[in-house]
Amino acid sequence: MNPTVLAIDGGGVRGVIPLEFLTLIQESLGSCLLQDLIDISIGTSSGGLSVLALFQKRWEVLKCAKIFDDMARCIFQQRKSSSLSRLSQSVFGRLSLFSTIHKWLIWLLHDGCYDGSVFDAALKAVFGVKSRVFDGLCAEHTSATYSNTRIGVVATGISKDTSSFVFGNFNASETSETDPGCEIVRPVETDCEPFVWEAFFPTADIDPLGSFQDGGLRDNLAADIAKRLCRQIWPSRKNPARILSLGTGATARAAGSSPHFRHVFRDSFLRRSFNAWMSLMDTETEWTKMVEQSESERKQDYIRLNIPLQDEPSAIDAVETMEHYRNLVILYPGSARMAREAATALLISRFFFVMCTLPEDTTSPFWCWGVIRCKGPAKQIVESLEQLYPQGLTFTTDLEVIGQFEGLGELCLDCGRYCRPITFLSHHLDKTVNIYLKTRTKKRWRISGFPDSLASYAQRQHFYAPFGRPDHGCPGAALCGSCDESVGPQQGQRRKRASLDSRRGQRKKVRGGPSAEIS
Repeated sequence: MNPTVLAIDGGGVRGVIPLEFLTLIQESLGSCLLQDLIDISIGTSSGGLSVLALFQKRWEVLKCAKIFDDMARCIFQQRKSSSLSRLSQSVFGRLSLFSTIHKWLIWLLHDGCYDGSVFDAALKAVFGVKSRVFDGLCAEHTSATYSNTRIGVVATGISKDTSSFVFGNFNASETSETDPGCEIVRPVETDCEPFVWEAFFPTADIDPLGSFQDGGLRDNLAADIAKRLCRQIWPSRKNPARILSLGTGATARAAGSSPHFRHVFRDSFLRRSFNAWMSLMDTETEWTKMVEQSESERKQDYIRLNIPLQDEPSAIDAVETMEHYRNLVILYPGSARMAREAATALLISRFFFVMCTLPEDTTSPFWCWGVIRCKGPAKQIVESLEQLYPQGLTFTTDLEVIGQFEGLGELCLDCGRYCRPITFLSHHLDKTVNIYLKTRTKKRWRISGFPDSLASYAQRQHFYAPFGRPDHGCPGAALCGSCDESVGPQQGQRRKRASLDSRRGQRKKVRGGPSAEIS
């Protein structure tokens, strides 16, 4: 199945904005954890902190938001200064020219306006001293570990070309032929793997990897990097099932021509450079470009949650504004609806189709027979969908109704997995098809793996392999004697040979009851 992506942009204290959206999404998900719906999560700057807390520590969203608040107040309220700087501020005023020049000189000499030791101490206190980025998760009541959600924190090198680097818990596939435009940092020796607290950068030197700085200085749109990394990790998957991108506020663009130069203090080179750097925080334009460059049929899989800041202050270290930014999300018209639809899109992206037999395309149209499965905690995912849509959902293609989504009734009583046998018609193996879950209001979301052709499914499942499948008919996971045997090939053989007249008769039944097209 195709991966589901969560990407969180950076923005200093404005990082509370995506966390507030995630809180609304988790409220819509109910008992299903957000972390169980994501295959890879990438964050830049403050977004990287949220990614590490959510997926490396697997904390609840509300706990992540609380820890983010505490860390922001600890880090951003302790700017570097000197006795002379404090004296000049008391004598000449905080905003005086002399105080400002002296303050910037101190920051320049110390290579930053915040104390790096404060960063390190805060990160160590939250994430621990010895926890590494590539560590697995510990299973409950045992010493065994299991693979974590793929996570990555974006950093920028300090070289002349300021290349982007990703510190993550994954490797790129050896068969990938695409250039991601960034380097995945993986030391040769496991003892050199970076610690979690080292993966977030004020400006840091990590022996023996080199020196790095905040990733938002070059690539602040985490979704763009995440999309490129997906091709590196899953080269056989052309596109993600979903990309959920969370912004940190969009500033209003000034209309009209560029203003004339006023004076050196308002329009100097330093001020212009600072404005250009701050504009990197606003990633709406880059997001729009990325979506426009995507295939039209894929655009509905790109989800962006953000709010306009308009004339609101946009300082990235103004800790006193965090509660205000949080309220902007809550009061923004449609924010609850946006979060509900994002939650639905994530839930439905966990369903995927498995072809059970190779269709006999000697006539057109012909029957395709398979089963819909669910990745992750099927019970919680199904329960969340039933709570969100008590009026019911329907499986459909672009041309016909497949049948009603029966929720918990489609969970296997023996193994607990989701198992829904389906049949639908297609006119050609190479024709692109879609399978959706649709509400009664006609809103619909594709399940993972679509749009795609049946020929592509047959090739991925090795139906055309002359010497059989790579697993030699012995799957890696133990088969369930109930749901796996109930979707055997004999049932599909009978159904796919059904005549067109039989199909027409069954379509009449669909209007009275959707179960007519279900095996």
